[in-house]
Amino acid sequence: MVTTPDNFDHPGKSSNGRAPRSPIPNGPYINVLFTATMEANVGPNRDGTRVLEHKLTAESKMLSCQKSLTLRHVWDRSRYDQSAHSHLKSTEIDISLPMPEEVKRIRENSRKYFPEINLVICFVAGDYFVENGKQSDTVAYAYKNAGDNHHSPLYTVLICDQAQPIACAHELGHILNYSNKNGLAHDPNPHPDNPDHSANPNNLMYPIPGSIITSEQCRQFFESTIILQN
Repeated sequence: MVTTPDNFDHPGKSSNGRAPRSPIPNGPYINVLFTATMEANVGPNRDGTRVLEHKLTAESKMLSCQKSLTLRHVWDRSRYDQSAHSHLKSTEIDISLPMPEEVKRIRENSRKYFPEINLVICFVAGDYFVENGKQSDTVAYAYKNAGDNHHSPLYTVLICDQAQPIACAHELGHILNYSNKNGLAHDPNPHPDNPDHSANPNNLMYPIPGSIITSEQCRQFFESTIILQN
């Protein structure tokens, strides 16, 4: 979960009837599908530049661990402008409740066309999520539940229009901990109110993300079961 300070149905097919895949990168990578609901801000003229900025920021932050980690956007297109064909908005998503059916539909259809993915990162329209029935200050959210297929988990991150690019890196940290080889893992320096977050205000995993990633966090991140190696 990322907070702010106070003050598809069908992804498309190639001419041969298959959704074309991007190349397998060198080094550690995660099979990801970046997608967006119809009104979500993905960049000027829906050119996908905002999505790409989030992706590159997350990959850059992981370099703090002295390792590369590629978020392999599996659909081989030059632009990140695909749509989930959904009009879902953040104001319709209460993050204190289980995953909404519309989010389930987006992730299930994503895997239908891309069965190798372990993570869906979906940009949704609207500025903030709802929590306990009221508008919150949360702009990005990672679901712990990876679905029922434990042999091929599928995690989900939602990102609002107000989220800054560091939000994707923060939520990726959650997903790496949720998919730890030993099961759900708390932050090594847990926040007293929520052990999924760091207690250090300068840390990436603080509720308002900072820039620091510790060696203990790095070790834990790279124990994720959804990181593959070429």
